[in-house]
Amino acid sequence: MSAWADISAADLQHTPQWTTQVDHQQLANGFRYVAYQSDDASEPFNLRLVVNVGSVDDTTPGIAHMVEHMVFRTNQAYGKSLHAYFDELGWKTGVQINAMTRQTETQFMVRTRPHDALNIAQSVKLLADIAFHAEMKAPDWQVEKKVILEELRLGDSVASRINDDKKRVTRHDSRYALWPTIGYQNTIEATTSKQVKDFYHQYYRPANMVLIASGHFEKREFEQAIQDYFAPQPWQAAPKRDYLELPLKDQLYIGKVQDPHGSTSAVTMGFRSAMLPKGQMEGLYQRLQNYFLRKLINKQVRASSPLYADQGIDYVSAVVNEPTNQRLTIALSAKTSNYQQGLQAIVTEVERLRQNGLDPDAFNQLKKRAQQVLTSNQSLVDKRNYAQWEDKINSALMQESVVEDNERYTQRTRRWLNQLTLEEVNARLRALLSSEDQFVFYQLPGGVKQALPTQTQVRDLQRSVAKQTLNALVLGETTSTSQASDQSTTENNGSVQSLVLPTLTLAPPRVISKRRYLEPKVSEWNLANGNRLLWLDRNTPDGELYIKALSNAGYLNDQFPAWLTQTGLQVWQQADLDFAASDTWQQWQKAHGVNWSWAQKADQLDVSAAVKPEQLDALFKSFYVRHHNWHVSADALAEIKRSLTEQAQHLDSKHAAWQTARDSLFQSESNLQPTLTEIDALSNDDLNHIIRKLSEQPSTVFLVGKLDESLVHRSVLPYLANLSVTQTLNTHLASIAPGRAKQSVARYDENKASVIVKSQTPTEWTPERSFLVSTLTPIMQKYLKNRLRHQMGGVYRIGFEMTLDIDNQLRSELTFNSAPDNVNTLLEAASEVMAATQRQLSDENYPRIRRDVHFAEQLRLQAPTTWLRRLALSYQRYDSPQYLRSMLNLEFEMDAPTLQSLAQEIFPQRDQATLISLPKSASSTDNLEIQNVQ
Repeated sequence: MSAWADISAADLQHTPQWTTQVDHQQLANGFRYVAYQSDDASEPFNLRLVVNVGSVDDTTPGIAHMVEHMVFRTNQAYGKSLHAYFDELGWKTGVQINAMTRQTETQFMVRTRPHDALNIAQSVKLLADIAFHAEMKAPDWQVEKKVILEELRLGDSVASRINDDKKRVTRHDSRYALWPTIGYQNTIEATTSKQVKDFYHQYYRPANMVLIASGHFEKREFEQAIQDYFAPQPWQAAPKRDYLELPLKDQLYIGKVQDPHGSTSAVTMGFRSAMLPKGQMEGLYQRLQNYFLRKLINKQVRASSPLYADQGIDYVSAVVNEPTNQRLTIALSAKTSNYQQGLQAIVTEVERLRQNGLDPDAFNQLKKRAQQVLTSNQSLVDKRNYAQWEDKINSALMQESVVEDNERYTQRTRRWLNQLTLEEVNARLRALLSSEDQFVFYQLPGGVKQALPTQTQVRDLQRSVAKQTLNALVLGETTSTSQASDQSTTENNGSVQSLVLPTLTLAPPRVISKRRYLEPKVSEWNLANGNRLLWLDRNTPDGELYIKALSNAGYLNDQFPAWLTQTGLQVWQQADLDFAASDTWQQWQKAHGVNWSWAQKADQLDVSAAVKPEQLDALFKSFYVRHHNWHVSADALAEIKRSLTEQAQHLDSKHAAWQTARDSLFQSESNLQPTLTEIDALSNDDLNHIIRKLSEQPSTVFLVGKLDESLVHRSVLPYLANLSVTQTLNTHLASIAPGRAKQSVARYDENKASVIVKSQTPTEWTPERSFLVSTLTPIMQKYLKNRLRHQMGGVYRIGFEMTLDIDNQLRSELTFNSAPDNVNTLLEAASEVMAATQRQLSDENYPRIRRDVHFAEQLRLQAPTTWLRRLALSYQRYDSPQYLRSMLNLEFEMDAPTLQSLAQEIFPQRDQATLISLPKSASSTDNLEIQNVQ
């Protein structure tokens, strides 16, 4: 390695070592564990069992992934499915328990809560039972293989297929290029439960595993659990895996990437090289060099794009990645349908990099930034929580490395950075671009025929270009990126300093009524113009004030189509002021610590912020100015029309039939996109009119925090009281049509179906009842998942959400993907589940539900934003802080009679609309099925 001996002779005497903050041990049977123990009693613990088996080990395509699924079925230690066991614990897959299969490993994760259903010893036992005691019964496999097929169907897309094709080229001649992790439909269907079980026993061995533990737990209990559940397993040698690294050889591999429904045209050339292990100092030093290459090469290559604009090449780009632990790939691509010119451009830019190397200014500025990152990372490491420790340990293990002591790592890396030279990095770049292991591929749209270049043609082109003298490209002006940024900041600060705000003539606020509550301590002011202020006098953890301004400026209202209301808000947010440009005003706000967050919802506009008390005046001054002094420039309309037209054309060309069907069923989603005629008719007067209506809606401002009331009178009320307010917009949350409707539409190129079922039932809204609905929702999700996935195997993922809205309508949405011919069966099963809700609720563990609610509430109520949001809800329903008192006892409402009564009121839901999206080959947009049942 160039310059290594000069820079780090002393470092060669050492190898990276585990930090003393973690415990790294190995048992006699080969099982390893790495544990980080937190002293913070408020932290729970995470466990992650890593089994060194993935799709590169598959004897049948997808079998490692099949094992991952089957270990959650019947288990000898429990005599039943682990899914049923998790239900008893109150755990959800994907939350408290999760798993994933990658190309080189399979991981099982336990994510606990403080005082969870399982302690550290029981959680270790659970992972041991998963690893060694899955039964792999044939009946279980008959159901689970259907689930895997639905997962395959769900992930089937043009993008995923093209990505797999690219891997087959870039990782050719390796096991990584053989098949996707999930396998294929025919291999999944043909695999037997015995094959799955045999593969399980072949790879699920102690010597082929490592357990990561992180969080607050008793070390003695953890280590005893390891001895009890992992140590007794007999020693078996870990399977030999000598195929994990990409094989390298002197070759030029030429391939093609093409999908029948693909639309992208591009040419790519890549270079594959070996790297030293990360567990060696030389390997770590190479990764430092790689950092500079990864950060700088793409910027360097993209700078060449203008040279090829007249050749039909959109742009040229580059990427540096590490596909395996000891391999590095540099690839350059040209996005173009002129493949010959694209190949010429790539070969030219490879040669330009060889001849000129990286930009010196960019290199030096990156060195400075890297030093700054090292400094800032020190404080981040000190604040690293248990979950971040787990991720850090896992990343190190997967890279066959360690988590070092941060001070040692920082000192060494800082020393290396100081001595790293551009010449050295350029020498490594030239070596990598001279690798004999190369590949070229054309990416073709579906149906396009194009001959691939021969090896001789590519080699001749490389030799021809190498004879040329290519100039280095100038990445920018003489100032570097950071200098330009500093200069921009200086200029902005200058404009901020020179910004003269207009004299705000504010009349004394006219307060028509004021009210106080002692517990909770809430003060309210009602102003003559219709604005209101509600202040909850309560300490916040950071001493900041939390503010929320709500108005009726939602996108569903009685005067404007949704798309125009949304467009108006966008223009209003970005508009100049009548005394300053928008960017200058943004700099003024930043300089004064003001950052309003705007969220337009269907029923309201939510404008929120958090500031220190001394920033309150600037915050409400900016609120007043944005509402009072906005100015839409004459040239804004053209840009808005262009953007809206692009969106409309994209939707019209790709999803027109589906959008029409959706709008006919779900009125809440209609008018979200304008027609081309509506866009053409849009005028500046229209924009000014809608913004005026939005800005003049009365606002109710909610404030949570501790401050002197005089500050309210001085820095809040004058601004709110002097705004122009007109009550003109009424919210109309759109409802689906009465009765039951079903519609199907052709949408997919692939053989899959997706279903959206929206339902609603009249139900009185209160914040308390809405909370009950939010508690019932995950229970319903569990019932539906158990039936549709675990029992029927008909879906891989199912979504179900319920909300009780302020217009006294309970709305639900059920979504799933499935085989097209299974849709009706699954819909019937979902209806049966909902009809049986009352009966199923009698079997729930209500003490556990109350504990879960209590735990979640304890966390929520630590956040000032929770109090802010619930203060708003309380006034929306009671016009008082009543909900802030009742919410403290909500956990005691969680019992069978209460939830059963709510379920009886909801199910079956009165009105329902179902949209089924099918393959284009299975139905026609000219023959839409529409059923209405009144």
